[in-house]
Amino acid sequence: MTADDTARDFSLYDPEIMRDPHRVYDELRAKCPVSHSERDEGFWMATRYADVVEATKDPATYSSRYIMIPRLKFGPDFVERPPITLDPPRHTFFRRLLQPGFTHVQAQKWEPTIRKVCRDALAPLLAAGRCNVVTDYSKKIPLGFTCELMGVPPEMERSSPDGAATSSSPPRWTVCSEPPERSPSSSPSRSRPAARTRPTTSSLS
Repeated sequence: MTADDTARDFSLYDPEIMRDPHRVYDELRAKCPVSHSERDEGFWMATRYADVVEATKDPATYSSRYIMIPRLKFGPDFVERPPITLDPPRHTFFRRLLQPGFTHVQAQKWEPTIRKVCRDALAPLLAAGRCNVVTDYSKKIPLGFTCELMGVPPEMERSSPDGAATSSSPPRWTVCSEPPERSPSSSPSRSRPAARTRPTTSSLS
């Protein structure tokens, strides 16, 4: 199987792939760093750090409009979730409203609460002696803190739905496994873009 084949058949929800996802990530990073999967309604993957950073600095090309795979995973009512599904200038408006509440000083005020959320999430796992660090622990931290932040009873956390910016346009880097419907005339550039000469703003930072 070639790297193109691996990319086309990649799915975050395939248990066989997720049993050892880092093997797949390493292969794509080495042989096909920007690729397209045909599963889960199709999506682009950038596996190199530098490429991901560049995408976050170019919201005009790499929109945050859809953040789920597949795009309508939770239905059309969950498509727009400000500010994470917005691009500038709408994202900038929401970011300015929220930013004062997440300064270093504010974070220090919340530190005891965050530590409590972490301890509470860890406590039931100690007896078992093992856990899935993502689903059993890490996912509970942002949910638990959000409940504390909004004054929501902690028991409501268990009813919260499971919860990356995706690209609405094809990448401009070296691309493998393009979607079959894309014509040669609309294919992305086969060379890496030149270094930027002016600062850009990020919709994700």
